[in-house]
Amino acid sequence: MRKQSDSNPPAPEHEGRLINSTIRTAKYKRPNALKHGVYATAVLIPGENRKEFEDLLAELLDEYKPLGPSLRHAVHCLADSMWRLRRLKKSVQTELYENTFDPHHPAFDEVWGFTMFIEYLRTEPETCFDKHAKKCLRRDKINYLEQKFPREDYESASEWAKAITSEIFSGLLPAKPQFEASPELGYRADELEQAAREWRTDQQVKGSIVYSRELLEYELKETERLNAMIVKQTRHCAELKAWEEAEKARSKA
Repeated sequence: MRKQSDSNPPAPEHEGRLINSTIRTAKYKRPNALKHGVYATAVLIPGENRKEFEDLLAELLDEYKPLGPSLRHAVHCLADSMWRLRRLKKSVQTELYENTFDPHHPAFDEVWGFTMFIEYLRTEPETCFDKHAKKCLRRDKINYLEQKFPREDYESASEWAKAITSEIFSGLLPAKPQFEASPELGYRADELEQAAREWRTDQQVKGSIVYSRELLEYELKETERLNAMIVKQTRHCAELKAWEEAEKARSKA
């Protein structure tokens, strides 16, 4: 017999027996997906919560209680598709929400922008225009404030910032709907303020819809595609579960 070379490790003996021993249903024990993460292998985007996916997978495993690898794999595919649908909804919601912070977008929330800019006026009066104006205000508002309140007209930055802040509060904040607050109509101040907030929100929603149609159409198509996939995978899981139960009953008989 040829002597085993020292440079080549011996091949494992009885490889077939080892493989067979791991798949015997009588001795096989399903690993804990939450503890070991064996089946929590969905491709997660950095920042996504792995525990949320593992919780979803655990719920599905508890619902189908797979006995073999085929159903376990099918359940994992179902969890992955459901996770993709959740991701799609979060992604679209985030993008639409981010539009409210973009001064160049019609859905921009000017109230938020002026609020942030007032804070910068208070904390960084000398540099607030150069560093933060473009991120907080629309271009026309920046031009208006720079022309009406030249920095050289004020002795101190604090006086300059105070004048701009007063102008914002007195006239630059987004206009509210006009109401006739007469006693006959019975309007109260809190009702008017609530109506104004609803009006501003409605304008943002309209702006988002008009200028985000392509994104919303993409969401609709992807939602339909993923829902169809989920329905198909759910049926497949149900068929495999029925097959497992039939095999279990047959083995007992």
